[in-house]
Amino acid sequence: MPYIKQEDREYYDNIVTLFQLKLVTKKGFHNEIDMLVNHIRRLGDMAQDGHMNYFITKLLLQSNVLKLPYFVFQETEAVLRPVLLEVIIEVYSPPKYYRYNRAIGMLECCRLEFERRYNVKSVLAYNLLDKVILKFYKEIIGPYEDEKIEQNGDV
Repeated sequence: MPYIKQEDREYYDNIVTLFQLKLVTKKGFHNEIDMLVNHIRRLGDMAQDGHMNYFITKLLLQSNVLKLPYFVFQETEAVLRPVLLEVIIEVYSPPKYYRYNRAIGMLECCRLEFERRYNVKSVLAYNLLDKVILKFYKEIIGPYEDEKIEQNGDV
């Protein structure tokens, strides 16, 4: 898990609360996403990944992914997956291999830490993060890779 400084956690804890309210009311997340993305972008490359991991971990834990029955989690997942994808796309832009590699690494570490810490209970979080990784790769990184193959030639 990301162990960011205590003084940095309050911001994310508050924004997670805002995200939770939006999950309940089923309203748009645009203002919250903008606030989060702007905050994380200001941190610079060296801190962004840990802060993103903290936010995602806290959001999933606050969403009760360790306790929800699968059929209830499906509704939450359907909302969270596109929101997480949008945040990741915004934080790790503009397109660069360096940024995309960091994003995949951060997501994978987040996913593996859920598995390590919570074992079987984390199946829903693990699957959600797996779907985010695959969608990010297929829809964002894959086309970027194709563009670079066209520009620079294949391996």
